[in-house]
Parts: sequence; structure tokens; C-alpha cells
Amino acid sequence: MNITTIGGATVDIIVSGSHRASGQGAKQDVEDIGLYMGGGAVNAGLGFVASGARVNAVCALGDDAQGARFRASLAHGGIGLDGVQAVAGTPTGKAVVHLNGDGEAAVFAQRGASVELSVAATPAHLLEADVVYVSALSDAAMAQLVTALKTARRRPSRLVLNPGARQLAASAASLAPLLDMADLVCVNGHEALLLAQTPVQAHACGFTTEDVQALVAGIGRRTRADVLITLGAKGAVFFNGAETHHGPAPATHVVSTLGAGDAYASTFALHWASGQSARHAMTAAASHAAAVLGVVAANLAGPL
Repeated sequence: MNITTIGGATVDIIVSGSHRASGQGAKQDVEDIGLYMGGGAVNAGLGFVASGARVNAVCALGDDAQGARFRASLAHGGIGLDGVQAVAGTPTGKAVVHLNGDGEAAVFAQRGASVELSVAATPAHLLEADVVYVSALSDAAMAQLVTALKTARRRPSRLVLNPGARQLAASAASLAPLLDMADLVCVNGHEALLLAQTPVQAHACGFTTEDVQALVAGIGRRTRADVLITLGAKGAVFFNGAETHHGPAPATHVVSTLGAGDAYASTFALHWASGQSARHAMTAAASHAAAVLGVVAANLAGPL
């Protein structure tokens, strides 16, 4: 199966295993500081590769040393470079990630070249893949993607949308055309609240069955696509317009939650697009997400 992922690419500088400093202003020792590939297009792409798909990523890197190193790591990880753009005069995006003892991540991002991504410059054949998986994009890139899909000689067999919270909160109007085109929408609990635009106030981890039904109904007013909602330790919920399925999360040791959502969504999307049952797709997705939860990085590619 041919997959195209579209979205961000960042160098993740991950700080883990911090110890309490001895006094105000004291240097704080940590166990590790590592450099890894990250970003929505990359994390999802590596998830698809892990499931055996042929993958190209549409993303933008700086025309700098970090970008060159990143490009080589993409190729080593099995991701095609046809859609990877180099933006002159703009640095490759970076994110400083601090992991606390529970694996929760605080992220400080400089998006760099990712905000300069030109979907209009994407080779046409990449938008005709079996699955086009779209993560968070700038408003300009979203508009370019809508135009490209409407004018393409052939639409992708499946369009999967995985918007970010900021995109859902600030760009609802510009996101609407993609929601109309999507076959599958993947969101986490907080993003589901933003997408549904319902009065449900529960925290994602505290959703009741009634809350989930309200979310599904609210999202159904925004898109006719199938919907996947990931709920962390509560598992995930999938709704196909007729039936709701719940997939539990297996017990696992959590090192970092940084890329679990991308891991789950990409693996589920591949099995869903292949015609597998929701139960099979959710089981495979939970297994891959558990593997990603066990490493500090947002994917299994290893350090840059």
C-alpha cells in the first residue's frame, strides 16, 4: 500500500531523567539529552513503515546541517524523499521536550521550515496514493491542499485527517473543506472536544459513555467521515456512522507519551484502509502505540 503523510518535521531535543537541583539557580542534572526525528508527518510515516507500507513524507526542512541530517535519517527509516522540501534561509524546526517521571511531555517548539511547507509544490503522484494522511498544517498549506485535491486527476483512495488542537481551536473555518473530504478523522480526547463543539466538559481521561456519545454526535455534525478518538490509558473509540467500537489499551510501562497518538492513528489507518475489522485495526494500533510508549522518542527510529 502506498502512503503519503503531510505535515510537520522537527528535530526533537528530548531531556529525560531529571533530578532535583540542589538550590536556586543550580544546574539540574539529567540522565539523557538526545536528538530524534519528530513532527506529525514523520511520526505517522514511521508508524506506517512499521506496518509494512511504502511511505513518502511531504514536509519541509531547513537548508541547513540539521535538515541534511534529518533527510538522511528519513531515508534510513524507509521514508521516501520525493515530497521533502528544503527551505532556504529558514532553520529546520526544533522542539525541546522535557519528560517528567510519569512520561508526560512539556514541549517548547520552534516550527521553523515546517510553517513554510508548500503543498502546491508537492508532486502530483503523492496526492494520488492509497492513503493520504494529513497532520496539523498552517492555514496556507491547508488551502493549498484543498485546491490540489479538488483539481487532482485522481483523488487518494482514502483521505485521513489528524488535525492538532491549535488548528481545531483557531482555524475551524479553513479546516471545514478538509473535513468534508475526509474519510477518517483521528483526534485525541481534547481535540475531540474542540472538533465536536459540544458542552461536554469532562477531561479526556474521565469521559463517560454518554460523553463519548455526545462527542460522536457533535463530530458527526462537522464531518461525515469515520472517527477515531484516542483516550490514552482508556483506549480508543471508533465510530463508522453506524456502530461504535471501543478498543482497550494494554497495560504497559510508559516512558514517554510523546508520540503515542501518532503511532496509534497511523497503524489504525493502515489496517482500516486495508479493509480490516475495527477490532483488528484497534488491536494492531494499541500494540504499536505500546511500543512507542516504551521509548523516549515519538517513534521507533532511534536517535538522529
